[in-house]
Amino acid sequence: MNDMLYPIRVGEDGDWDANNSIQTPDSETSYHVKGLLPYTVYSFRVIAVNAKGPSRPSKESYYMVTLREGK
Repeated sequence: MNDMLYPIRVGEDGDWDANNSIQTPDSETSYHVKGLLPYTVYSFRVIAVNAKGPSRPSKESYYMVTLREGK
């Protein structure tokens, strides 16, 4: 595996927009997402990418709601 792609969906009915994804430069299985908006619903998928191309997307995560902005 060369890297990981994390598509992000905003809202419960949002689209899985290919432009709204995080791509990591390695095969780490965790990632700290930055820049999320407060009081917003997000869900994620995982796509592994190797020399043969991307895998099928994983099942989406449970919905997660961000809290207020930190100080």
